[in-house]
Amino acid sequence: MLPLELRGKLDAAGGPTFLSSRTIEICLVSGYELAPPALQGILEHLIAAGNANVARFSDRLTNPPPAAAHPLDAIVLSNRLPFADRAPLRAILRDMSVMQSPTPILAIGGEVESGRSHSAELVSHYCYSQQDAVFCKFALTPTNAAESGPKEIAVDLVIQLGGTAAEVPPPPQTSNKEAWYKELANWVIGNANKSENGINRRAWVVLDGFERGILREDTFQFLVELQRLFTLGVTARRHRLIFCGFPEELVLKVGASAKKYITMPLTRDHVVEVVEMIVAAQPAIPQEDRAIVMTETLKLVLDNQVPPFKALTIVGERLRSAIERAGI
Repeated sequence: MLPLELRGKLDAAGGPTFLSSRTIEICLVSGYELAPPALQGILEHLIAAGNANVARFSDRLTNPPPAAAHPLDAIVLSNRLPFADRAPLRAILRDMSVMQSPTPILAIGGEVESGRSHSAELVSHYCYSQQDAVFCKFALTPTNAAESGPKEIAVDLVIQLGGTAAEVPPPPQTSNKEAWYKELANWVIGNANKSENGINRRAWVVLDGFERGILREDTFQFLVELQRLFTLGVTARRHRLIFCGFPEELVLKVGASAKKYITMPLTRDHVVEVVEMIVAAQPAIPQEDRAIVMTETLKLVLDNQVPPFKALTIVGERLRSAIERAGI
């Protein structure tokens, strides 16, 4: 059942369970590299053996989902979350994705539930599509803000970058905390600069919810030092810092090195665009039924919701459910 091109990767040793699992693993890694996909042959064998329930999976493999021209243009992300509109944000991130970009820092603002935090999902989607990009995120909330000081945030980021907490610079014995904040910031960037398997990594650090109302003063001072490093030398060329919610006085300290983006409400047309993609990615729907399915899906998503959509929680969750039902 395994295509000839892939059989050399299968070790004949092992029981049926191991061989079956390994075969599926090889097919999944192969993805859509072969035509038809390797997994499709296995599914068609099962269908021929009387397992008709797997027919819909074979149909899905025959018609791969439409791929965005660029990862940052995606409407449905790799984790099945919808990402509608945000054309200006996508343009800024595409500019930031090249080393020659003059913008190493992005500050995303907007109303509560307007999609500020959701912006991190697009960044994550992009990073996981790139061999050299590493996605790191720290979310500050009213629950953890009091205990999230410079050390805690630095340790969390370094661990995500592959470092260890044991190397954290100790706090000073004197009142000179500013030097310690600089040392912590340098420690974080030092770990970001480490190569992995000979590849110079690009770290995309997202700090979510760092609002002035819940931000500790020592954490603010640490962020001053951390963002300063993102504007200098190799760090400014390779690494990116993104705030989803931010204190205005913090971003002002780096001037033109930071761009701002304010989330705007979604319109009905933006939602329609996502639903159109959901329907288009379902080859089992007959052409003559697609308009009806579009109308019914839109009705479910927009029920009791009035555009423009400022709070995206309800509409976003309904779109996510539609994506999961479609099996995209």
